Amino acid sequence: MRIGRWVVGGVVTALALTGCNTATRTDAAPRASASASTPAGLSCPSAMIIGVVPAVQREPIAEVLDGYAKTCRNKGSASIQVKSTDESMLMFRNALATWVAVAQPLPADQLTGFSERCSGEPPRHLPTSAAPLVVSWNLPGVDRLQLTPTVLARMLNGSITRWDDPALKQLNPGVPLPGVPVTAIHPEDSPGLLATVSDWLHTTAPADWPAAASAPWPGKGVPAQNLAAAVSQLGATPGALTVLPQSYARTNSLPAASIDFGAGPVAPGPESATKGLAAASLAEGTDLRVTPKYAGAPAGAYPLNLINYQVVCTNNVAKQGPLLRDLVTYWVMPATQQSLGELGYTPVPEAWAQRIGERAKQLR
Repeated sequence: MRIGRWVVGGVVTALALTGCNTATRTDAAPRASASASTPAGLSCPSAMIIGVVPAVQREPIAEVLDGYAKTCRNKGSASIQVKSTDESMLMFRNALATWVAVAQPLPADQLTGFSERCSGEPPRHLPTSAAPLVVSWNLPGVDRLQLTPTVLARMLNGSITRWDDPALKQLNPGVPLPGVPVTAIHPEDSPGLLATVSDWLHTTAPADWPAAASAPWPGKGVPAQNLAAAVSQLGATPGALTVLPQSYARTNSLPAASIDFGAGPVAPGPESATKGLAAASLAEGTDLRVTPKYAGAPAGAYPLNLINYQVVCTNNVAKQGPLLRDLVTYWVMPATQQSLGELGYTPVPEAWAQRIGERAKQLR
């Protein structure tokens, strides 16, 4: 069973995938049950592991844990708790969590600081999926919108204050843009999302967005407590816009802007987001960080993806290693990645999945 982002307002803080302790998504269509045989490459060990995750990564991880539990017929216990960044780091440092999910790579010095926690070796990043980030808006009568990084940066930093600004009208000929104020909304509980947007804008529109990803969010506008609140505020505020994962926009029937990344406007979608992710580079070695290709992305590519990283120890305590290894192996299997794609997430390229699978074999 899966938990969806639309129940965030209910503050579900943990998802356990054993027996009856399972959160459910009541509106989901039933899916085929797991195969009677265990897929090749999985051993389904009996153990218990816990991950700590940000709210923005709750749904894709819950989807994976649910599928793994069904495939292995609940032989092991894998659960997640939704925590703030500081809480997640503290739980991981104190070995209260087996792994931690992040949306931006941890600094090298922070990884080194976890060496003692990981039996003398720094933890590593595994990019298990991605989420296209889209710009949604609330303008009655306006069902399409085209943007550039520069124009969006100016809307977010307060330089463009009205929807009938000449820069917006030039990008959107024939679109009835009204003379109403621009209200930018940003979710305060999603620092990884905001850092990804900052990184992209700093790379592609540095004159209008000088702040790098590591800096506090420099945008103007109205804060929202979380992504669910951002969606609610967007619907209640004519003239508002926000950046959020495409899965949220799809679930809430929100429009998504096409963005010109330099080779013509591109609409977010499975094909364009996959092409954008494939243009990024994956680090060599064992710490698999992703370097996006925001500038000079191929034609038809949508490179604005939020990377879903799992930070793991190579050396784990008790019997956690075999279950974590099994879970990561399942995570990058083609059928699992396809399931994530059906929810609006971006599957990792096949070459990445192979490298992540090889790295999973080293977990113990």
